[in-house]
Amino acid sequence: MSNSVLLNKGPLDDYYNGEEANLPSHIVATMMLCIISAFEKSQLDILEDCQLALAFDLGLATKIAEEKELSVVDIFSDVLHFYNDKLEINLSVELSSQRLAYHYQLSQSSTAKKYH
Repeated sequence: MSNSVLLNKGPLDDYYNGEEANLPSHIVATMMLCIISAFEKSQLDILEDCQLALAFDLGLATKIAEEKELSVVDIFSDVLHFYNDKLEINLSVELSSQRLAYHYQLSQSSTAKKYH
């Protein structure tokens, strides 16, 4: 069975009170690059066809973290815990969250340099 079938609700749906979340595609693309940079190949293999869904949820996490002034690492941890539970996998939440946040911050600083 495909992992994506197991994800009928996202980890951050409660933040949007039933409204559909909108996210620019460049944020999803940035988060996909962060996932590829932060995760080992074996972790990517475990995620199977849910990598894009994870990128979307992590993109939402960055948006929520900025709006509510939350720690990106903490909200990334929440998202990864959700994926571990729903998909019955074992991603290293603490280390992966820190690596994701590091790569996300790098992408943000390199983007800022391009436009200044």
